[in-house]
Amino acid sequence: MNFWGPNMFHIDGVWAFAGADYVYLALVLLLDLLALYIGRTFTRKI
Repeated sequence: MNFWGPNMFHIDGVWAFAGADYVYLALVLLLDLLALYIGRTFTRKI
C-alpha cells in the first residue's frame, strides 16, 4: 500500500482548515508509534 500518495492525507469538510493535513499526518504517526509501543510491551509480557 502506498501511504504517501498526493491525496492520502487530504481531508475535506470540517477538517479542511489550514494545516489540517499536517495535523492528521502527525496523529497518524503518533498512533503508529503508540501501536508499536503497546505491541512491544505485550510481547514482553507474553
